[in-house]
Amino acid sequence: MLEAEFRALFEAAGDAIVVCDEGQRIVLVNEKAEEVFGWPAEEIIGAELQALVPSRFRPRHQSHCRDFIGGDVSRKLMSNRPELVGLRKSGNEFPVEITLAKVPTETGTLVASIVRDTTERHRMEQVLRERQAELEELVESKDQLIASISHEIRTPLTSIVGFAKLLHDSASEIPESERSEMVEMLIQQSGDLTNIVEDLLTAAKADLGRLEFSRVPVDLRAQASQVLESLGPGGPGPVLAAGETVRCQGDPARVRQIIRNLVVNALRYGGPNVRIEVGRSPEGGYLLVVDDGPGIPEQDREKVFEAYGRGPDLEGLAPSLGLGLYISRSLARLMGGELTYRYEGGESIFELTLPIAESG
Repeated sequence: MLEAEFRALFEAAGDAIVVCDEGQRIVLVNEKAEEVFGWPAEEIIGAELQALVPSRFRPRHQSHCRDFIGGDVSRKLMSNRPELVGLRKSGNEFPVEITLAKVPTETGTLVASIVRDTTERHRMEQVLRERQAELEELVESKDQLIASISHEIRTPLTSIVGFAKLLHDSASEIPESERSEMVEMLIQQSGDLTNIVEDLLTAAKADLGRLEFSRVPVDLRAQASQVLESLGPGGPGPVLAAGETVRCQGDPARVRQIIRNLVVNALRYGGPNVRIEVGRSPEGGYLLVVDDGPGIPEQDREKVFEAYGRGPDLEGLAPSLGLGLYISRSLARLMGGELTYRYEGGESIFELTLPIAESG
């Protein structure tokens, strides 16, 4: 009866159990061992224990077994060793954790190897390591983002505070023409600050899937003109090339936000000559923002469209938030369009395409 109960427990064990004699020949295996190693009991019983171990580990494994059989310890846990690798009948290797136990019998000492397949545990540990690396990268990105936001907001805010204080303290002493320039600068810097906040809010809503927009006919040329006017005076600026009127389906405010981001990006990173072209193609209406700058390296051309992704920082320029192009592509796609980049003939070209309005 006791033998039957032992056999039932032996077969019900959740781990593989392989029993060998002092000569390291297998004399007994349970069903879990057959499952784990892929060997039917009738084929593996009588074989050397080393048949279950990759060849490169066999000499060391044999030595460990001999030391255990001849030693005073009756039980030994072997884990976290690189040589603890099992070998399936198929030839596939897998990581294991092994507990050795001596079983005295009338005919000699048997050794029971309790083998646990740790493949899934190792996989989960790898997943955890990858998640940890991702979290560390997110923390680093967050720190960089906070630094970028701080700089982006501080720059216009410093100008606003400085001009406002100067006008408050010395308005009567400043010539009217200079006061007008200061007021224009205040308006421009306030607009820059508003745009930064708008981009941050848009990015947050996009991440949450809560962006709202209308679908009405939009005149791309008129929206581009409005954006250029909002940039204000200040020397040579982007040029809106002559062309046809193109009416697309979209949200006017969101279209202006895209155009503004593209123009600001071109002014920041491109060459001195920036132009805007509007037209139509089989894909729909399009708006191009073209500059003669050095362009974006090929390996970074999709990265710049990722949230907080940026191309290489240029000398003399503080890093940007890395939100403008991410937001712009997200908005374009939500309106049924697309935003792409290419470099042709020595020019950087960002192309916004939108569906033609039914009345357009």
